[in-house]
Amino acid sequence: MSLIVRKTVGLTRGHIPPPWHDRGLCRRLRAPSALSCLALVLLTACGGSGARTDSQDPAIALRRAAEATADARSFEVELTGGVTIVYQAPDRFEMVEEGAVSSASPSLAGGVPPSAVPARIVNIYVGTTRYRSHPTEPSAFTTEELAADANSPSDLLHQVQILRRAENVIQEDSRYRFRLSSFAPRPGASGVPAEGEAEVAGGYVRTLSIRYDQQGFPRQLSFMKINAAPSVEPPPPSALRPY
Repeated sequence: MSLIVRKTVGLTRGHIPPPWHDRGLCRRLRAPSALSCLALVLLTACGGSGARTDSQDPAIALRRAAEATADARSFEVELTGGVTIVYQAPDRFEMVEEGAVSSASPSLAGGVPPSAVPARIVNIYVGTTRYRSHPTEPSAFTTEELAADANSPSDLLHQVQILRRAENVIQEDSRYRFRLSSFAPRPGASGVPAEGEAEVAGGYVRTLSIRYDQQGFPRQLSFMKINAAPSVEPPPPSALRPY
């Protein structure tokens, strides 16, 4: 039976050696003092903690929020002017237009002038098919097939996804200011330089404003009810009319 005896030098009972107690390390690195050695050990332990991580990079954080929003099951978007669009993945949209229609047409003989009648027009998009309600008969719809390059609410997803290419991103709390070297309002359109601002909360884009025309007029989007918007359903066949 052998007995191994470990000898502790320079330590009292119950004393835990500090991390700089290895004098050999300090001697090998030629640290001029115990304080210098301590600073060296702490720096090594941190492993370069001053480097920016992906979660701290504003461009990466904005890109992740844009991807999460575009991949959501549903949401509502309020556009400039009060128009609201409901989105349901992968390709359904509902947009309501509030306005007025003329109840009569003026005649050359000076007949009764037309009067404005409030109207509510519902547009439902399912893929490339659009259903549009009649201004004076809300329960009746027409239907048409849209061309691949036609304007549609699906352009909203394109405008969110384009944030993946945001440049010069600056973060201030929950707001991100950015620039785009080339921005097209919809796929296939000509791109122009643009700048914008987005607000992120809960991992999703909540507001988005992109300024891209020559007059500097921004298009503003507000995202609500993310993953909790009502479903979008096409009208029943009995509601279709050949107007």
